Amino acid sequence: MAPAFHAISDSRPPDADAGRPATRALGLLEDAIAARASDIHLDSHGAHYCIRFRVDGALHDVAMIDRDEGERFLRYFRTKAELGPPKPHEPQNGRIHLEIHGEAWEIRLSSAPAVLGEKAALRLLNRRHLDRRISDLGMAEETLDAISAWTEDSSGMLLVAGPTGSGKTTTITESKTTKSPPPWNWSQGNVERANHADDQRCKSIRGPGPTR
Repeated sequence: MAPAFHAISDSRPPDADAGRPATRALGLLEDAIAARASDIHLDSHGAHYCIRFRVDGALHDVAMIDRDEGERFLRYFRTKAELGPPKPHEPQNGRIHLEIHGEAWEIRLSSAPAVLGEKAALRLLNRRHLDRRISDLGMAEETLDAISAWTEDSSGMLLVAGPTGSGKTTTITESKTTKSPPPWNWSQGNVERANHADDQRCKSIRGPGPTR
């Protein structure tokens, strides 16, 4: 089931500021957070923009808005990320730091030109979501035991694969908090992005070897 989206609907009470770009953009972010979305996509379809949320790695269409509304969203996020004017043949990236419902969020904006107009993706990051133990991620017991055994070794590599938003970074980060602490300094490990034959995104941690 697609997540609910209220930022441009009539379900919220009327407000003098409801039409302001900042208010509507904040409403979009609040809806995405409530839906547990890792990303927001704004894709141009010519006369309209499609808003999609990525939840548990899967994209959901949540709203179709007119082009002017979509471009207002884009202008607001571009301004907050301190990006210059769109470049016709070059993607742009920026970061936005906002407090939403008392929590600090980092929003990574990626914007790129497309045939039917500018498109953008916003990655929503909250440090609190990473402050968990790997046992909280829903893995099978045998998988947890295998990762725990790996962290007790002095060398090797952990490969985590999956689509955007599926939890690769969270899994790698929380593998530091298994039942037994690793005997080497994790701060010296390297997180790498790798290409895979079936075009899956992959990330890996390569250990530096034992700490002396």
